[in-house]
Amino acid sequence: MENMVKKSERSAGIDIYKILCMFFVIWFHFSDHGSVQITANDEITFNWLVLAGSRIFGGICNFTFILCTGYFLCTKKFNVQRILKLWLQVWFYSVLCGMVAIALKMESFALSSILPMLLPFTLNQYLFFTNYLILILLSPVINLLIEKMDKKQHLCLLIFCFLITTYFPTFGIALDVNKFSYSFFFPYILAAYLKKYRPELKFKNSLYGWLGLFFLLLEILTIFIARSINVRLVKFGQSMQFDFFVWPMDKLPCVLTSVFLFIWFANLKIKYNKFIGFLSSSLFAVYLLHIGKLWKLFFRILFNNENTYNTNLMLPQMILCSVTIFFGAILIDKLRIYFFEKPVLFCLKKLKEKLINSDYNKNDISNV
Repeated sequence: MENMVKKSERSAGIDIYKILCMFFVIWFHFSDHGSVQITANDEITFNWLVLAGSRIFGGICNFTFILCTGYFLCTKKFNVQRILKLWLQVWFYSVLCGMVAIALKMESFALSSILPMLLPFTLNQYLFFTNYLILILLSPVINLLIEKMDKKQHLCLLIFCFLITTYFPTFGIALDVNKFSYSFFFPYILAAYLKKYRPELKFKNSLYGWLGLFFLLLEILTIFIARSINVRLVKFGQSMQFDFFVWPMDKLPCVLTSVFLFIWFANLKIKYNKFIGFLSSSLFAVYLLHIGKLWKLFFRILFNNENTYNTNLMLPQMILCSVTIFFGAILIDKLRIYFFEKPVLFCLKKLKEKLINSDYNKNDISNV
């Protein structure tokens, strides 16, 4: 019962939002990693619209995951076990995916393949996770900064970060800012501001839902705007990506959509249940499994969009791909937790207790 109360405080709405985001991340990767790579110059067909529309989820979902992290971690103390569990999870999937890739001859059995598999952090096998881990390690310092600032200082910092990391890049003004800064620091302190001062309570929650939907539709509209601009640029020997205004996650429409939907979901009155917890606790595994060494297996062999792009089956293929990866990864992760994570943590706990007792006995002997 106590655990359910804690989950209720956590907000079932946020976890539902994360579940939806991870599902649609697979849609994004289906459009991003498949053999068919659409451009602004391609003919507009239904399947082109599906792949183009899927591009909006990359920015929204990545920004949302960092928002959620900032929202929950900004008031928590640093937890070594959280880092350890995260490390074990990434290492497990790096090794598992690497071994499967070698067995299927998608990777060669060589040091160049095995070393990254065993050292996923050092050799940056998961770009998102590498930056995410840096954020977690720096969170005590960031939280201290947030705690010491007053509301006005916090707001000024947000405005400054918004300008250099979102506003200027949206309009093509590239600033030499470290990728970690705009990808992770800004949404973290933004979520902390929302949690600390709750400015959204001044308006009805439904307003944020409608605003989120409005900017979601605006993102789709910007695809056609970018495509139209591209037609004119081609005359001058230049070009523009059709997803210029929606990807990566530092673009203004993406940020606004993510924030308003986050606020709406965070304030929904939804009773927490075991099924939500079952899914949300293994979401990171979905990312690790399908975007590591096995991405070619999923997006170039099993669910290659090239096979269905010129047919009526591409959208059903995309849905089947997402459902298979999503639920398959979650079930695999439950097995990982039971057969790998729990035994390893248990052994580490016993080892720690043994070392503590050994030191304690040594101190007793030395005091005799």
